[in-house]
Amino acid sequence: MQSTLSIRAPAPALAPFVQHYWRSLANTDVRHGVLPDGCIDLVLEVTGRRWRGWAYGSTTRPTAVDCAAGAHYLGIRFRPGGARHFLRAAAGELTDRREDAPPLSLVALDAVAEQVAHADVFAELDRRLAAVLQRTPPQPHPADLMVRRIEAAHGAIRIDTLAAQLGKSPRQLQRLFIETVGVTAKFFARVTRAGRAVQLIGAPDGGASLADVAAQAGYADQSHMTRELERLTGATPGRRVVFLQDPARAHGEY
Repeated sequence: MQSTLSIRAPAPALAPFVQHYWRSLANTDVRHGVLPDGCIDLVLEVTGRRWRGWAYGSTTRPTAVDCAAGAHYLGIRFRPGGARHFLRAAAGELTDRREDAPPLSLVALDAVAEQVAHADVFAELDRRLAAVLQRTPPQPHPADLMVRRIEAAHGAIRIDTLAAQLGKSPRQLQRLFIETVGVTAKFFARVTRAGRAVQLIGAPDGGASLADVAAQAGYADQSHMTRELERLTGATPGRRVVFLQDPARAHGEY
């Protein structure tokens, strides 16, 4: 079987919680790069009739994950804070770690693993995740509003200002954010700003200089942006820099 990668958006009702689903059939990679972005992933590895699954927490540094050549992989990339509705673990317990998924997942993973190569596996994920939300309807959380405001500002927002807007102390805000997203709000703002810079660098017109990109993304100068991207991506700014674990962003698919 030839290796294939598929990416799908979730059903509209799940979009506030799930960024996208992805599947790699007959995987050929032996390592996969993961960069910080505040997301948690639920990943299944299927080899023949056997399967394993892990919950990967938010990362605070570039990380390489070992893969099995020839195996099928199926993943759910949750939006920042979205995993709490589907996992029996606080996001802060998973930061920079992976844990066996079966004890944590509220989704019946064995049934999903059996369908990993089927065309309707993404629809099956929609059904099973929707069933979890039906059993336990989502409740609003301050971290959700924090995520939205940080993303709306492309990371260019002071955390003490955000705390004042939400009527909380910076310490309260950070504690809630770590529990729900897995990293501090300040770190998430840095990652979001870096993502904005990467997006501008990779824009189709490619017309902006790196100095202009730094200014548009809210960095003090080009050197500041370069240092941040090196810390968060392990690479200096370039026209092909992408957040590697997000193939939808890298290849424009959805």
